[in-house]
Amino acid sequence: MPKDDGIALARPYDGQQAFNELPPNPPNSPPSPPPSPPEVIGDDIGMPIAMTGDPWIDGRRRSAVASHRLMHHVMLPIVLTAVVIFLFLVDCAVHISATMSAKPILQSNLRLALCTASFITCSVAMTIFNKVALVAVPLPLVLVTLQMGVTVLLVLLWNAVAVCVGGRAWNGIKAGSKKDILRWAPVSVLFAGSLYTFTAALHYSTLGAVITWRNLAPLPTMFVECCCFSHARYRATCSSIVGLLVIFAGVMIYGFADSQFSVLGTSLVVINTVVVVLETLSKRHLMTNQTNPLQLTRQAMMLVSNLIGVAIVATAAAFVGEWGKLGAELNELRAGEASYIFCGGIIAALFSYAGLKLTALISATTLLTVTNASKGLVIVFGMLFLADEHTLMALTGCTLAVMGNVLYFAARLKLLEVQSLPKESEQPDRTAEKAGLPRLEKGLKRSEDGPPPDAALPVGKGRGKLSAQLLSR
Repeated sequence: MPKDDGIALARPYDGQQAFNELPPNPPNSPPSPPPSPPEVIGDDIGMPIAMTGDPWIDGRRRSAVASHRLMHHVMLPIVLTAVVIFLFLVDCAVHISATMSAKPILQSNLRLALCTASFITCSVAMTIFNKVALVAVPLPLVLVTLQMGVTVLLVLLWNAVAVCVGGRAWNGIKAGSKKDILRWAPVSVLFAGSLYTFTAALHYSTLGAVITWRNLAPLPTMFVECCCFSHARYRATCSSIVGLLVIFAGVMIYGFADSQFSVLGTSLVVINTVVVVLETLSKRHLMTNQTNPLQLTRQAMMLVSNLIGVAIVATAAAFVGEWGKLGAELNELRAGEASYIFCGGIIAALFSYAGLKLTALISATTLLTVTNASKGLVIVFGMLFLADEHTLMALTGCTLAVMGNVLYFAARLKLLEVQSLPKESEQPDRTAEKAGLPRLEKGLKRSEDGPPPDAALPVGKGRGKLSAQLLSR
């Protein structure tokens, strides 16, 4: 046993002494401040929504509130639609004016200015109207069906008025035969698919994301053209490849910066891009076929595309049950929401027509500038008024994607000057429009096999090569 020194026994445990030797209690700390209340947006429109701190959820909520805020401006779509209709009517007046016909250079310049203004306004307005309308009525198939139906009615109404005023010579819906309509039918199916996927992509993604990701279209286009087109094959150049790389880098940068990134929305944009490429190349194949040229006027192309498209999309809407949901959505529809839907249908029809007319008046280079200007306006509007991503990284990605697109098509246009490729076949019974009042010369017989020849309008250089691609972007 260890030796006991007696110290431990001499000091019995004193609990009170041990307690007294403990350090004094710390002073009472001040109470922690209460958590700050979450940010609430939408009070100004009677739609208060609290933020959660999650970037993705908050981004979607800000976008929804911004769209509803825009719906309160009922006169915005009405005024824009009225402006486009006014420009369209003035263009028609300039087109048939005898005074303007005596000054062809002035007439051509006026028409170019009017068509360019109409095209840019329609391009920006249609994209914005569809985005806002989908917040009010989240039924993309129904909206596409309504827009196609309005286009069909307007084309038929316009031609009926033209025939009443100027006779059959002013009829713009002409086809060589039923075979030409059947040849155009696959393009109509792709047209319906491109409209639906674009509208559905707007429902799940922001304006900036849709426009930026669609800049990837030249990638599959170049691949298909190099591999599948024997009679109109483009060669890849260093400048075009650099443009594609810049586009890819810009899209990737924007994708990383987009706090509202949606896998479904991005997938729909990619599918839309592929469908648009197929539609564009199908159009180009038909329009550059010189051995068997397509005998359809541009208005006939519009009518056939929208008639076939409205049948396909309306059937798909019935299959997925969107028509059954339409009644409940219409019961809650307000005046502002209805104005965006109705005006969106009119703008869609006028946009198609403005694009066709602009193609006949300007070169592909000018059309490239106009198309990218409309893209930039859509992106800027989304950032300013629809709460799209507007960080420095997102702006850099958008800029690179658009500039890469410009670089790519500039390289393509330069290549066209040295590479011999077939142009869009200039059949007068398909591509021309009438200038001035209709006249019937003596002794002129009308062909029984096709529409009568028309006087061609002044056209720009290279209009038949990239015009369809640029308009589809």
